[in-house]
Amino acid sequence: MTKQLNVEGTYQVTLRNAHWTRLQEKDGDTRRMSAVLPGYVTLDGEEYCITAEMMFTRTLICKGRNAGRSVAHVSMRTLAELGMTVDADGHINPARLTAELEGKQARFVCEFEHYEGQKRLRVKFVNSPGRAELAPEEAAAIFTHIVGKSAVPLPAPSARPPLPEDPPAAGLSLTDMGEIPF
Repeated sequence: MTKQLNVEGTYQVTLRNAHWTRLQEKDGDTRRMSAVLPGYVTLDGEEYCITAEMMFTRTLICKGRNAGRSVAHVSMRTLAELGMTVDADGHINPARLTAELEGKQARFVCEFEHYEGQKRLRVKFVNSPGRAELAPEEAAAIFTHIVGKSAVPLPAPSARPPLPEDPPAAGLSLTDMGEIPF
């Protein structure tokens, strides 16, 4: 049985059974929906699920890198990055959401929020899966190929010499500094 994920973090998830849901009317707009993306991840041999919702509304974003774009256009771009086909007109086909995202990978950034007096985990960002992580041995082999020599292994973290402490301010003590104006 799949458990609900309840730990903040960034997770590489597999999408299953993506679907659409209607959103409530807001400011007279009755044509609002969201793409529901159930993401599954296996941690310590157990499967967990957390669901992301990507809103599709005509609301314009006022600030940040997406300023001036509608929420729908930003969500559509993200779905394309996750693997949905973009048609010649630059749009995804909503009828293909489930089929085109089934089994695709995504990266969910999950954080706790307080909502109606309850603390709950929610997906804050949905991103493309990004690049695969290199195993240390593969990175060492590539390094040797590029540089022409093997990397020198570092001593274990506990064997590294301690970092030097900052020297005390010349002729000053905390009592001499008074209040700091910032």
